[in-house]
Amino acid sequence: MDDDEEVEIIPEGSKEIDLSKTLYEAIVIAQPICVVCKEECKGLCPHCGTNLNHTKCNCIKTRIDPRLEKLKLLLKEE
Repeated sequence: MDDDEEVEIIPEGSKEIDLSKTLYEAIVIAQPICVVCKEECKGLCPHCGTNLNHTKCNCIKTRIDPRLEKLKLLLKEE
């Protein structure tokens, strides 16, 4: 058994097992990260909400985590 496996101990003589939390987690994990209407759909821009199937937006696509902003300076020195 892996160390990261979650083990639930069921008391001897139990007649019922509550699987609601386990089922809920399994359903949430199975959901797609990006919900779109069909495979070729480009979806909506997460910043401005523009429908990317109809037009392009002018949002900056490369958002840099502010904590890592200083690392960008290393690329400019080359």
